[in-house]
Amino acid sequence: ESIGKILKSNFSLDTTPSIMEMHVNGLIVFTEIALGLNREKLYLLKYRLQELLDKNKINEPKIIIMMTNIKLTFIDGSNLEVLIDNILEDKRIKPKNVKILSFDTFTKELVKGHPLYKDIEVSDNMNDIINSMVDASQGESINEIVSERILSVDDHSTQESSIEMRFMNDNAEGVISEQDSGNVLKVAIVDDDVVIRRLLEKAFAGVSAKSVLFSNGVDFMHAIEDQEFDLVILDIYIPDINGFDILRTLQRDNFKAPILIYSQATMRDAVVKSLSLGAKGYLIKPQKADVIVQKAMEVLHS
Repeated sequence: ESIGKILKSNFSLDTTPSIMEMHVNGLIVFTEIALGLNREKLYLLKYRLQELLDKNKINEPKIIIMMTNIKLTFIDGSNLEVLIDNILEDKRIKPKNVKILSFDTFTKELVKGHPLYKDIEVSDNMNDIINSMVDASQGESINEIVSERILSVDDHSTQESSIEMRFMNDNAEGVISEQDSGNVLKVAIVDDDVVIRRLLEKAFAGVSAKSVLFSNGVDFMHAIEDQEFDLVILDIYIPDINGFDILRTLQRDNFKAPILIYSQATMRDAVVKSLSLGAKGYLIKPQKADVIVQKAMEVLHS
């Protein structure tokens, strides 16, 4: 508005709140987008991407666009095209090497029906995307690759190989920092799937919650001896101690924090048993991360 007054002409900008974060692991560039698609910022994306590719001397890059917490409609179609077109503008990037991680139906339909995007894959499964991009001859499991090479970026690599862009509407609420949020919600996530743990951690960070991750029941049970949690996300089928035994022990010990079950167990008996042992809610895998966060908030406020 101020620029428009100076130029004495109409001058408008897209004020959609948007967070974009990019980092490199090997030949893979991860582009994470949250909150929304801001048109002006999408145009800047190609320059940020070119900078990363040049700095890391990547000639045949593979791009993973992560938009797991964004739900789009036909109104957003042109902005989605701007996003993909700006990524493909760099001639080093081939459409077959671009993958989109999204739970959004509209995103899948637009990409599938667009003649220029026919080689781009949209999936809601990170393991499938990594499988298609990582050389199997390396002999690593998908979980190891996700944990060690994708989700773990040390301080040095973050400085050299990442770019973060946060664009917020002046009138919109951004992500509240831990320093400013007072009492930060503390969530225990107990699941043996590293991808689920990391996705939930990012989702809860979006509501200013701190997550503590556990890959097995034993570590979680040890942790609650000297840590307090506001909420527990628990899988039924985990190593060492199954979820039912954990629920039974916590019920006996009068554990105070509400427990939300997130499991592949679909049998009615499993649901009834979990609720009878004190669980406050039950969600069957897979679910969108924001659905789990929403359910968690309902459980906390019930």
